[in-house]
Amino acid sequence: MQYQQMWQPAARPVTDLPPGLWGSQRQNQNAGMQNGYPFCRYYSTKTSRAPEKLIRFHGRLAGVPVRCLYDPGADFNFLAHSVAKSNHFTLWDLDEPTACKGGLNGGPQLPISQEVKGLPLCIQGFSAPLDLIVVDLDDDYDVMLGMPFCEEYIPIPYYREKALTIPACESPTGRDLLLLDSKEYPAEGEGEDFFS
Repeated sequence: MQYQQMWQPAARPVTDLPPGLWGSQRQNQNAGMQNGYPFCRYYSTKTSRAPEKLIRFHGRLAGVPVRCLYDPGADFNFLAHSVAKSNHFTLWDLDEPTACKGGLNGGPQLPISQEVKGLPLCIQGFSAPLDLIVVDLDDDYDVMLGMPFCEEYIPIPYYREKALTIPACESPTGRDLLLLDSKEYPAEGEGEDFFS
C-alpha cells in the first residue's frame, strides 16, 4: 500500500504589511485568519536586480531552446506568443477566450484566446508533452510552468537551492528527477550565448 501524505497548513505567526499599505487598519486586524488558520500575504515583484530569487530552467520546447520560469501561482502554463509565432507552432483557438492579469491591483489584463497542445518540453532529465496558453510574456521568459504543471507532476520545490524534485510516482520517466536552476545547470553545450 502506498503512503500518501496529506498537506496541512503549518501554524505560524501572522506576517502582514504595515497598515499604510493595506488601506485601513481594520482590514489588517481581520486579515490574520482564514478558515481557522493564520496566513501570510506575499507579493512578488519582478526586478532585474534579483534573478536569484526565482526558480528558472533552460529547456527545449519541441526542440526549440526556451527559458522557463517555475511559477506555481500562475493559473495556466504559458508560452510567449513570440516563440509560438517565430517557430510556427500550431495555434488552437480556445473554446472560451478570456483574460488574465497579475496580482497587482490595476495591473494590465492580457487577452487569452489561443493555446498550443502537446508540445514536448525537455528540462534536464524531464520530458513530457504540455499544453500551454499563448500570451505576450515579457522578454525574460519563454515558458511559465504554472498550476497545471504542479497538479500533474507534483514538483517539490527547494527554495533556497532553487531546484525542484519531481517524485518517481509522478515523473514521466518513473524515477525521481532533480531539476536544478539554470544558474547551477547551464544549457548543455551552448555556453553563455544560449539565449543571445
